[in-house]
Amino acid sequence: MIKQILLSLKNEDIIGIYRFRNNDFVVGNILKILDNYLFLNSYDTNGENNGIKILLLNSIERVVLYSSYIEKLKKNKQTKKSIIDKKKFVKDFYKVIIEEKMLISLELEDGSTEMGYIVKKEKEFLYFNFIDDLRKVTSIEIIKEDYIKRLKILEDIEVWSKEEKIIKIKMYTDEIYFGNIITKNKNYLILRERMEFNNDDIISVIKVEKIEEITEILEVNEIQKVELKELYKNVDFYNILNFSLKNQLLLFIDNEKYLETKVGIITELGKDKLKLKEFSQYRKFSEISTISYSEIQLLYVHNYKVI
Repeated sequence: MIKQILLSLKNEDIIGIYRFRNNDFVVGNILKILDNYLFLNSYDTNGENNGIKILLLNSIERVVLYSSYIEKLKKNKQTKKSIIDKKKFVKDFYKVIIEEKMLISLELEDGSTEMGYIVKKEKEFLYFNFIDDLRKVTSIEIIKEDYIKRLKILEDIEVWSKEEKIIKIKMYTDEIYFGNIITKNKNYLILRERMEFNNDDIISVIKVEKIEEITEILEVNEIQKVELKELYKNVDFYNILNFSLKNQLLLFIDNEKYLETKVGIITELGKDKLKLKEFSQYRKFSEISTISYSEIQLLYVHNYKVI
C-alpha cells in the first residue's frame, strides 16, 4: 500500500518520512522507487541537499505531504555569511547579538530549549521574544542571566577561533560538545562548535561553571564536502554502494534493532554483505563491522567524503 501511495506522488514533491515508530524524521523529494526501496533526495534543516537516503519501504510508518516545516524548507535560500567583529563580540556578546538582531537558541536550567531574539538587557535580566518554526512570536519573557546554561547563535556568520585544535567539552549534565575555543574567561567560554559529520560551524556561549572537563582530541579524520552529480545518473542500490566505496563517502546505516546508527565508510563489498569501518567518538575510527544487505533499513549517503 505504501508503495502505491508514493508512486502516485510527483518526483518534485518534498515529503517527510517517519520510520521505526521513534520520531525519526527525514525530508526530501523522491528520486526513484525500486524493488522494496525508496530513494530520497535528502534536505538538511536549511533546505540544502545533503545526500541520498535509501529507505526500506516496510520501515516507513508515516508520510507527511504538507507541514509548516516543509513549507519553510521550500522558502529557504542560501545566504551570505555575516561578518561580525571578533573583538566586539568577545567584549560584550550580548550587545552584539541585540544590535545585529541575531536568531539564537537558549538552553535553560530547567532543561528546556527556546528559540528567538534578545530584545534588550538590563543588568542581569534579558528580555526575549521567543518564536516558532515560522518565526512568529509565541511568548515575550524576561529571564535572569544565571538561568541560561548555553546560548547558540543560529545565524550564518563568519567564524573565528583562537586555535584549530579540536577540544571536547563535557558538561556536568553529560552533554558533550566539540570544537575550537574562541576565548574563555572566568564566566563564559565561547566555542566555535564543530559538527561531527559535516563542516558546519555554530558559535556557542557556555557557562564555565557548568563545564566538568575540557580535553584535547589528538587525532581526527578530516571530511570534505563533495558533489554527487555522478551518483544521480544511475540511482540504484548496488551502484550507490560501489560509488560510496570508490569515493570514501560517509555513510549512515540503520536498522530498528540497532542500539545506535552505524556511521563510517565502506572498506569492502561482497555478494550479500559489506564491511563498514565505523566511527566511534568524534571523527575517530573504532572497528570494522560486517553488515548484510538484508538488514539495511536506512542507507544515508552523505555528501561528504573522508580524506
